[in-house]
Amino acid sequence: MATLVAKVFKALTAIIAAFNLDIWQSNTINTFANSLINKVVYIKYPDGFTIKGKCLLLRRALYGLQ
Repeated sequence: MATLVAKVFKALTAIIAAFNLDIWQSNTINTFANSLINKVVYIKYPDGFTIKGKCLLLRRALYGLQ
């Protein structure tokens, strides 16, 4: 017995095949979390890693950073 997710997936792939559409997949969570950022962003050290007078320069995006 198929779950609802499996039924929806089968229906979508049938529609894609019927209309000869292109399909692609991306992992947006990992793409966003590992993407390079275009501006200079400094953050404070996390709790437990405090070094007075110092901060961190981000080179890659963090989850939730926009």
